[in-house]
Amino acid sequence: MANKWNICTTNAKGWSLYGCIGFLYINHTLFMRQHFIGLLGLLLILALAACDDPKPQPPAAGDPAPDSTTAAAPAPPEVLPMPDNVTGTYVFGDQEGTEGGGYLVVKQLEGDQIKFELDLNRGAPNFNSGTATGTLDLKGNRAEFTTTEYDMSGKTCLISFVFQGDEVVVDQEQGSDMACGFGHAVYAHGTYKKINDQPTFRYKEEGTL
Repeated sequence: MANKWNICTTNAKGWSLYGCIGFLYINHTLFMRQHFIGLLGLLLILALAACDDPKPQPPAAGDPAPDSTTAAAPAPPEVLPMPDNVTGTYVFGDQEGTEGGGYLVVKQLEGDQIKFELDLNRGAPNFNSGTATGTLDLKGNRAEFTTTEYDMSGKTCLISFVFQGDEVVVDQEQGSDMACGFGHAVYAHGTYKKINDQPTFRYKEEGTL
């Protein structure tokens, strides 16, 4: 730029003041335009490089789509062999305490059947209770009690009994307290432990035991 200014000052014969200013302006504009064009070229190169990034490929034919709904369903519960003898009296919790509990009596019959009596109590202070009795088929180590007797809409009450050594896991799988004929907030859940091998029934019907 200094050389251009020197041309304006030393060659006074060929340059007027306005001509000198115009000359400097034109050269400055060309200089800035060259840099601007170079910057645009750099930005264009970067944009083209970004467009060339590889895109994810769709799965090949036959490959499962990455969807959580394709997860394998859980395996059904294993049915263990039938215990040698499930006859006995089992208890859970404390029927006289605040937490409540249950009393279960089982007598094994011929033909892979059991007679049972389940007595439940919610505990203090209201001692709401419930009872279920009957004869069930024993399939492996599992028996199921079902009834639609107590629900006006016909909903099923299902209570399962799974025998594991000296314990019975009782689970009310379907139905409300009312559907099972129980008192308010009384449900058949818990692991019952055998206290003796004698089936001491509390409720004896005529012609039984």
